[in-house]
Amino acid sequence: MTFKNIFFFLSLSALSAFFLSGVPNTYFYYKGFDQVFAYAGVENILLLGKPGAGYYGGENTDSIVLLSIRNNGIALVYIPRDLVVQIGDATYKINSLIPLGKQDELLREVSKFSGMHVDRYFEFDLALVRKLIDSTGGIDVTLQRPVVDAVSGFTLPAGKHHLNGEWAEFVIRSRYAPEGDFFRMKNQVAILKALGQELQTMPKDKTLSVLYTIESSKQHYHTNLKPVEIVDLFSKLQKASQYAITEAIPDFQSGLWKDGSIRIIVEGGYGNAYGLYPKEGIGDYTNVRAFIRDTLK
Repeated sequence: MTFKNIFFFLSLSALSAFFLSGVPNTYFYYKGFDQVFAYAGVENILLLGKPGAGYYGGENTDSIVLLSIRNNGIALVYIPRDLVVQIGDATYKINSLIPLGKQDELLREVSKFSGMHVDRYFEFDLALVRKLIDSTGGIDVTLQRPVVDAVSGFTLPAGKHHLNGEWAEFVIRSRYAPEGDFFRMKNQVAILKALGQELQTMPKDKTLSVLYTIESSKQHYHTNLKPVEIVDLFSKLQKASQYAITEAIPDFQSGLWKDGSIRIIVEGGYGNAYGLYPKEGIGDYTNVRAFIRDTLK
């Protein structure tokens, strides 16, 4: 059965039928991890944004966000793209795992990083982001700091803006600031939250238009979600619209990281590149998980 057939069958019922079951919000601990937690009755999906065709490093997932839909709201956990990870005897930057065909390793690493079980992902490029935002009629975003183009010097001032897809891409890609990639990460937070809020509150006919945009843009995304699960995801986002979207951003101010030049796998061989990793050592996410847990309480 094609996506359109499934969609036609579900469109009248999915937005009301596929809701969270109301399971109490409780913690439990995974065997083998002393600070790993998850919520009961949760949907965890890893969102992987990449530049896409026509961009240098277009297949690297430079935006890595764990979307957690709970019965009492939505949580976003951001994973630094420069995070150094160890897989077997080799070290990599986490944003290179998808183009190297290491999806399973990425999902396991994010599970360890966040403390939440993650086995589903949605990988997409900037073209899909532009299309989605334009299909909603644009999004309202409040920028905490000006966004500056490093080449032209053009500046989008801090404050409230209504952005179409092209302007949203400008905000998403800019990292011309002292915080570097963490500045870009925080702007991505603003864009993703604004898009999420738009999706949560839009009327059903507009939601159908957004779903058709996804269906017609298959060349711009890859996922292990089934079509019915994508429809289900939208209904759950709308169900959670009465709650705030919370986020955990483990930036430099969190005091969690060491950074610098480190020897990693680059373009098929070893080389030195910038990276960051927990102060306790590569792969030791004990304090990272505690930060996420405490932030999302």
